[in-house]
Amino acid sequence: MEENSETKQLLGKIEHLIGLTKDDLTNSVLEIETLTESTKNYDALRRIHKSLTQYIEKKRELVYIGFMGHFSSGKSSTINSLLNLAGNDAREVDLHPSDKAISLITHPDNEPSFVKLVSYGNIPIKPVFVEHEFLKHIVFVDTPGAGDTDPLIIGELMQDYLPICDLLLYFLSATNPLDENDLPLLKSKEETLSLIPTKYIITRADEFKRDFDLPISDSNYDQIQAQRFIAKAKARIEEVIDLIKISNDDFIILDNKKLYNVDQLVKVIDDFSSLDNLENKIRMHEYKVRLFRNNGIKIKNKFLNHATTKLKTLNSYRDEAKSNKEKYENKVKITNNKLTETWRRYQSDIAKIKDKNIKDLAEPEKMDFSNSVWTEPRVKEQKTKIQSSYNTFKTTPIENYYSTFIESVFEQIRIPIENLRSEFANLDLRNFDSLSYKINDFQVSEIPLLQIDFSSFVNDEINKIQILLRSILRDYLIEIRSNNNSLNHRLLNHQPISQFLEIIDEGKIGLSSDLDTHFDHVYLYRQGVFAEHVKEYISKLGIGDKLSQLENEFKDEFKDQIKNKAMDIVFPECENRSITYKTALDNLKKEFDPLNSELGTIDISSTDFDTIDTQSIIKESSNELNSILTESINQRLRYKIQSTVKEIEQEIKTVRDSYKDKLRELRKKRFTYFGLFIIISASIVLPFSIFTYLNMKNSMANSFIISISANFVLPIISFVIAKLTDKFPEKIKSEQEKAYNKISETCNQILNKSLREIRDNEDEKKLIDKRFQEALNKQLEDIKSQPFSRKSEETHQKLLANHQRALEIRKSYKERIMSIATDYSAYFDYDDGIKLDKISKEIKEEAIEPSFTFLDELKTKITSVKSSIDEIEFT
Repeated sequence: MEENSETKQLLGKIEHLIGLTKDDLTNSVLEIETLTESTKNYDALRRIHKSLTQYIEKKRELVYIGFMGHFSSGKSSTINSLLNLAGNDAREVDLHPSDKAISLITHPDNEPSFVKLVSYGNIPIKPVFVEHEFLKHIVFVDTPGAGDTDPLIIGELMQDYLPICDLLLYFLSATNPLDENDLPLLKSKEETLSLIPTKYIITRADEFKRDFDLPISDSNYDQIQAQRFIAKAKARIEEVIDLIKISNDDFIILDNKKLYNVDQLVKVIDDFSSLDNLENKIRMHEYKVRLFRNNGIKIKNKFLNHATTKLKTLNSYRDEAKSNKEKYENKVKITNNKLTETWRRYQSDIAKIKDKNIKDLAEPEKMDFSNSVWTEPRVKEQKTKIQSSYNTFKTTPIENYYSTFIESVFEQIRIPIENLRSEFANLDLRNFDSLSYKINDFQVSEIPLLQIDFSSFVNDEINKIQILLRSILRDYLIEIRSNNNSLNHRLLNHQPISQFLEIIDEGKIGLSSDLDTHFDHVYLYRQGVFAEHVKEYISKLGIGDKLSQLENEFKDEFKDQIKNKAMDIVFPECENRSITYKTALDNLKKEFDPLNSELGTIDISSTDFDTIDTQSIIKESSNELNSILTESINQRLRYKIQSTVKEIEQEIKTVRDSYKDKLRELRKKRFTYFGLFIIISASIVLPFSIFTYLNMKNSMANSFIISISANFVLPIISFVIAKLTDKFPEKIKSEQEKAYNKISETCNQILNKSLREIRDNEDEKKLIDKRFQEALNKQLEDIKSQPFSRKSEETHQKLLANHQRALEIRKSYKERIMSIATDYSAYFDYDDGIKLDKISKEIKEEAIEPSFTFLDELKTKITSVKSSIDEIEFT
């Protein structure tokens, strides 16, 4: 099953190759009908197909043995010997070479298996049935003798019939070994059937007898002479046909008359054809498949070689034409160069036009347009002036009010302050711990209402802003209208495209003049590229038109066509670009038109100025401020008085401590003073008592009384004297007065300082100023919500949006101008003649490339045929 599938696949590829040869293009490229060699290869391919078909259809149990050789080489005699044929059944021997029939000899039972093999063919085929056990599974294919056989017959024999053989027997006669008639047959066999096993049978072994008077036998057989004969035959074959590789074992020498060594041939055939040996069957099939495959590959390669040769020839002619083309290339160029002389001037003119337009378009971009009318510099400046005017205006009324406010505060705290002065002036210094007055006792309950009216001031300043707004909007409107009108005019007139195109037209006139002198040169150039033998070869290919038909003379229509193409090279897409550019500017104008229409609807003078009510705002601020000021001053008073009381208390404590130290020091001195008097009196009394005692011995009692009296009376007298001379009370009083004076002076200084700081502190003044600044700012902000202000802002936003959109369109317009200028300027880029060379090349290509295109098409067709053949894989 696998064998049948493999051979059928091979058959399909052969049929595919045959099918390709029937295609008109392939048939034409391979020249199957016009070239003898191609016809021969095609016939060989058909014969391979026929043989392969026969092989597929033959019965696999039959083994085909082919008999080949020169006529009278002993083929028929050997068949008779092998089959024991004699009499009428014997094969006729020594037939003339003109007998071209093939005999298929087999057992009658095999008729159904080989009848199909003889259904067609140019060589007559005769079936011969012999009832011999040897032929039960064997078919002898007896071919005509080589002789002077027609080579076509040999080719058909090799390719149509013998390929079905599993073993070939090539017969040589010992009397006429390997003559010139054998060589064509052997060469054809090796080229076509090299894969089929071959045995060389040398008949008439009696030529190697030792004794010619005796019959051939093993004992009468000259083995050395026979081996020499084989060696010479082998060397001759290998010398003439170097592809053949044979050994001595491939030779069998026999004699049919005496049946000498016929049994050896029988054994070879038996061994080879044994169907019980699976290896034999596989080998025989592999030989056939390889044979047919290799033969198919050979034909395919011949076709490929033929197509490749054509491609090489065609490429060589094309290379020759290209070489001629390159040889003439530098000799045929556009001269005169009127265009290149002016390129740089044209570029300079384009750059100047572009720069001027860009500069003109850039002016409106310098316009300082704020995001809001309120952030416009002139409005900011006016608001700064209002603030300055307000700072001047507010000074007197706020200062006056603040003085009244402070006086009111001090009037309310006067009594508490006097009470505080009275307390530290009359305090008990020795028992002082803290002042009885507390911070909560200080409370400002009423302050004067703020009565300031600057309504006229506010309205005057706001009126100035409104006038300024109208002036600003009018200025904006005038400037935007002017800018928009200028841009509208540019877009309407497609500036600066028309100016650029005038320069381009000048360049085109110069190029046309250069081209007029170039066509004569190109015509001569075209005639020299393709040689006559190239044209003849291409016409003989039989594929497509003749090359000469593509080489018409230049006509005016052709020249105009070339000029237009040259214009496209130097000025590519110029017309289309101009249309595109103009369309782009028209589209920008369509975007721009609504902006101009919108400006016509804006009226600056249609709205009256607003009057602002400031009274309610001032009153509201005054009422709120009264409460805020009361709370602020009370908080400040509480903090300040509290810190002042603490400072006074600390000062009193300091004086008190100093006063107590003085009292202790005075008491100490007083104690010392009285002690001295007592000591002095004692020092007087004691000596007196001793003296009295010593002098009054007779009167002890009197002495004792006198002594006691002296000791008692004298200290009293001393104390009285000390008391009378004591200054301590005066000193105590003096220190006390000093302390009270110190307390009164220092505390009053502290209190006065605090009162000054309270008066000098301007926190409340700052609050007043802040509140009224906020009121002013509120009024300045409130103007934004007034009808005129809203209308002004709306108008400003419309103008701003119009201006910004116009800037966007202007920016797009500038980009277009730069792009257009770049593109047009690029037409005149100085490239050392590259563009002109390109034009010349285009003209020459226009004159010659169709011929090269024609050659390329031929090459493509041949390559396509070659690829189609090459795609058939026989492996």
